[in-house]
Amino acid sequence: KMGYFSQEMEPIDNDQLRALDYIKESAEFVENEAGYRLSASQLMETFLFSSDAQYTPVSKLSGGERRRLQLLKVLIDSPNVLILDEPTNNLDLDTLKALEDYLDSFIGVVLCVSHDRYFLDRIVDSIFAFEGHGHVAIHAGNYSHYIERTDGIAIQEKPNPSSETKTKTPVHKQVTEKEKPLKISFKEQKLLETLPQTIEKLERQLETIGQEMINASSDYQKLSELQAQNETIEMAYLESLEQYEQLQAKLEQINLQKSSL
Repeated sequence: KMGYFSQEMEPIDNDQLRALDYIKESAEFVENEAGYRLSASQLMETFLFSSDAQYTPVSKLSGGERRRLQLLKVLIDSPNVLILDEPTNNLDLDTLKALEDYLDSFIGVVLCVSHDRYFLDRIVDSIFAFEGHGHVAIHAGNYSHYIERTDGIAIQEKPNPSSETKTKTPVHKQVTEKEKPLKISFKEQKLLETLPQTIEKLERQLETIGQEMINASSDYQKLSELQAQNETIEMAYLESLEQYEQLQAKLEQINLQKSSL
C-alpha cells in the first residue's frame, strides 16, 4: 500500500473542514510496529497540533501547519511503502524531529529522495547513489557510511562503462605524526552565532510564501512568481542549515581533539 508525500504543497478542496476532521476522512487511527494504535488526534499531537489547532478550520491554518497536515494525511492511511519526495522542504525542525521519531517505529519500507544528508543519516539504512552515466551504486548504511566508502566524495561522475579508460585508485593523504589542530576562525564563530537567527528567519519566510501559494492557487502567474521565490529562499535555507551543521560538527571535532591531548 503506497503512501506518497510530495514536495509540493497540494491544494485542499474543502478547507472549511476542521483539521482533525480532514485527517479522519482517511482513517480514525494508525498502528505502529509494536501494534499500538494511535488515534487521529494522538497522531496530530505527535506532530505538534495542539487541541485548539486540531479543531481549527483548515482555511485558518498557516502554510507550515498545512504542510504538516498534508504529511499526516499520508501517514494516517497506514501505507507499508512510504515514498518521501524531499520531505525536509518546508518542514520546520521540530516537525522533522517528530517525523524522524515516527519513522523509527514505521511498519514497512521508506523510500526517500533528499538532499538533506543529516535527515538521510537519521532514517535510512541503504543508499542508492546516482553517480552519472546511468550508474546507480547501492551501499548499505546511511549517507555518512557512503561518504566514508567513497573517500569523502559524495557524488562523482563515473566513467562511461563502454570506455576503455581505467580509473586509478585515489591515493590517500598520509597523516603526519603532528596533525595540525583544528581551529574555529573569527568568521566561523560569528556564523555560529548568527546562523540560527538566519535559519529561523528563512523558515518564517518559507511558511509565509507557502500560505501565499495556497491563496494564489487559482492565479497561475502569481503562483509561478511565488514558486520561484520559494525555490530561492529554500536554497538559501538549506545552504544555511548545512553550513551551521558543518560548523557544529567541526566544533565537536575540536572538542574531541582537545580531550585527546
